[in-house]
Amino acid sequence: MSEIDKILEDRGSRYGDFGVQAQTAQAIREAFQRSQNWEFLPPYMREGLDLVATKISRMLCGDPMYMDNVVDILGYMTLVKTEMEKEHARIEAFAKRAGVKDQMPWEEPSVYKANDVPRGNPLGWKGPYYNPQSD
Repeated sequence: MSEIDKILEDRGSRYGDFGVQAQTAQAIREAFQRSQNWEFLPPYMREGLDLVATKISRMLCGDPMYMDNVVDILGYMTLVKTEMEKEHARIEAFAKRAGVKDQMPWEEPSVYKANDVPRGNPLGWKGPYYNPQSD
């Protein structure tokens, strides 16, 4: 048995049949893509969710107790959180320079909800918190 065959056998026992796992992952991704906000998500959010879909499908099709799947999901979401924090900082800096407002929607005590986006979007920005229903 070749080295690659050994690796694939090990992965198959850990993650389940690749064809079934791939179908499951694609179904999860399709559900993400059908959501109302998918088209407004920045690439880093989409990529994070795509990677999480793979890990979820591996849990559903293979060994659900394999801890690395959960660790990887947490890692991917930490990367998304880091990018969101960078984006928030850029928006806050821009808003401060523009004199738009003192409090951003993600800051306390405000509790942000997607439908709370004010009509008119004074900055004209259509980022991760943009709600097309508010236009």
